[in-house]
This record gives sequence, structure tokens and C-alpha cells, in this order.
Amino acid sequence: MIIKYNTILNNRNFLKVWSSQLLSQLTINISTFLLINQIYEITNSSISVAILWLAYSLPAVLFGPFSGFFVDLWSKKKVMMLANFLQAIIIGSIFFITEKYYLLYAGVFGYSLINQFYVPAQLALIPHLVKKSNLPLANSLFLLTAQLSLLVGFGGGSILIKLLPRDTIIALCSAFLLLATFSLSFLPSDKSFVSIKKKYKNTMQNWFEEIKRGWVYLSHQGKLILVSFGIMALFQITTASFSSIMPAISNEILKTSLKEAAAYLVPPLVVGLLLGGFIFSKLAKKQRKKEWISLGFGGAGITLIVIVVVEGLGIALHKHPITLSFLLFMLGSAASLVLIPSQTFIQEFTPAAIRGRVFGLLGVTTNLAAIIPVLTVATIIDIIGVRFLLLVIGLLCLATNIFIYTKGNEIILNTNHRA
Repeated sequence: MIIKYNTILNNRNFLKVWSSQLLSQLTINISTFLLINQIYEITNSSISVAILWLAYSLPAVLFGPFSGFFVDLWSKKKVMMLANFLQAIIIGSIFFITEKYYLLYAGVFGYSLINQFYVPAQLALIPHLVKKSNLPLANSLFLLTAQLSLLVGFGGGSILIKLLPRDTIIALCSAFLLLATFSLSFLPSDKSFVSIKKKYKNTMQNWFEEIKRGWVYLSHQGKLILVSFGIMALFQITTASFSSIMPAISNEILKTSLKEAAAYLVPPLVVGLLLGGFIFSKLAKKQRKKEWISLGFGGAGITLIVIVVVEGLGIALHKHPITLSFLLFMLGSAASLVLIPSQTFIQEFTPAAIRGRVFGLLGVTTNLAAIIPVLTVATIIDIIGVRFLLLVIGLLCLATNIFIYTKGNEIILNTNHRA
């Protein structure tokens, strides 16, 4: 397995993009933890945390359809460099925001707006840097980076808050983004689509036609790629809903603040994500992607239901850290078995010339569809309680598992792809 990873890790250009992702993810997770903790301590409101998520999501809805088009025309290297640099400035501006927490929403909005260009450019560039057969490995490494940065951002973030002043942490995050910009500067120029750029330059009609082309491509690819697209959106919606109620989960189930809980809550979750990515990378060709995805949803649903049942029996999980860690470990493993196969399939069967648009549309679809669920969850959490909400999400995961397991073959027969 190590030898297989070496085929990617020996690719210097891939490493430059990967290091940029590492620093970017590290920044967003540390700053997100800092902002969630700051806002919840001031307001003691899950709705205020949900608004923070809304500020991050709106740019994807408003600008996502357009950003993917430009990503396909512009140099992806330059897009990513400019994005990291501008985000460093925005993060640095948070230095001046203390009690007026509502101004933080504007900063988050600006950061996310720039991210609408950075993320599609990054995802569209990966298949140009690695062979098609190595895409599962590359995706698992990017997921690994995201989860390791989650570990440092949320788990280590609680430690950083105790050891360092808030402004020092912000300066550190800004420095990470400047380093990411520096790393990308060593990439070779990418001019794969210069002819497209010349053809459609300054033509608004073609601009909208090319944006529409991304939607048309998805609608004509049969059910399979649409289901993969929908699965990624569904899982990210669930993750967004969880993020808005993390402080409430810490208070009700773990009986402590998010700042205290994150240090032992995140590590087992991340270890599970890493193991799931390792298993998929090693055994990806032995089972169809739809079987991995079905397994992931089933595992997530069962784990969430077990948590609810255990708590319902009067067994306080915060008093049984080993049991809690095992359940979080299983939840992380299940998550990776959903995300990696879905993303890999979309990358494999999407033409390079419109790949940026497809991933841009994914961001739009996810964030638009998540607005109502996230705000609803944050609004009613005090009424229905965390445990009941976890039960509902667990049952939805099991229902998705059953749908994929029973309808998967029918979907595949209606397409020309094997998943």
C-alpha cells in the first residue's frame, strides 16, 4: 500500500497542490472552531451558529454557477494562488472584530466567495496531475488532509485557545494561507483550455450557454452520475447540519462545552475517516462503488441509532469514553466510504473541459438544498432535543442505504458506466 501511495507522493506537482490544500484546510478548520466558539459563548444560540454557516453557504448559491465556468477558462494555478492570497487578507481582518460578532458573518461570506473559485479549480486540476488509475489514492489523500486538519483545527483548536491569544491564532491562520500561495507559485503554467478562453472571451451569450452546458451534461449522463452527485450533496448537507448544532451536542450528550469536548471528540472520528480511506484505496477494485457507498450509509445510520439507544437506556456516553470513541471511529469510517467513491466516480466520467463547472454546480446544489435543513435543525433543536435529531438522521442514512442496495443495479443498467 505504501508503494502505491509513493506513486502519487513522488509527483512534485501533486505535492504542491496537496500542500496548498493542507494549509487551506488547516486555516478554515482552526478559524471555524474559533468563530463557532466565540459566537456561541456570546449568544448561547444554535441559530447564531447556523447563521455563520449560512454566511459561508450563500456565496456558493449566488456565485457557484458562474465560478465553475471561469475556472474552466482561466489558469487553475493562478485562480488558486489569487484565492489563497485574498483569503489570507480576509482572515487577517478578523483581528479587528471582537464584540461585534455579526461583522464576522461578512468576513466569512467574503472568504467563502473566494472559495467558490479555489475549490473547483483544485478538484478539476487533480485529474491532470495523476493518472486515472490513481484517482482513488489521490482522493483518499485529499480526504486524509481534510480530516487531519480537522483534527488540528477542532481538537487542537481547543488547546490553542488556552495557550495563545485569539489574535495570535488569527495571524497564524493568515500565515498558513500565504504559505499556500507560495507553494502553488512553483506549479507549471496550465494553458490546457486557452483556445476555449479565446473563443468565448467577452461573450455574455456564450458565457450563459457554457454554464448551462454543465447542467445539460449532468442531465444527459443517466441516473448513475446524478445519483453520485446527489449522494455527495446529501452527505454534505448532513455534515452542515451537524456543524450548526455541535455546541448543543457537546452540552447535551457530552455534558461540557465545545471548547473542552473537541480535544477528545475529534480524534477517533478522524482516525475512522483515515482508516475508511485506506480500506477503499486498497480494495477499491474488488467491489463496485455503489456497494462501498451503500456500506457507508448503512454504517453511519446504525452508529447514530446505537448512540441514541445507548443514551436512551440511561448510559451516559461521556462517562464511557472508550465506547464513545469506538462509535465515533465507526462514524468516521462510514463517512469516508461515502465521500471517496462518489467523488472519484464524478472525476472519472466528467470531461476535463467542464469538470470545473460540474464541481461548481455540486457546491451550488449542496448549499442551496442545505439552507432549509440547517436553519430548521438549529431552530427546533431546543424543542426536539439532540437525541431525537440523531435518530432521524440515522434512519435517513439507513433509508439511503436500502435505496442504493435495492435500486443500484437498476440504475447501473440504465447507463454505460460501471460503478
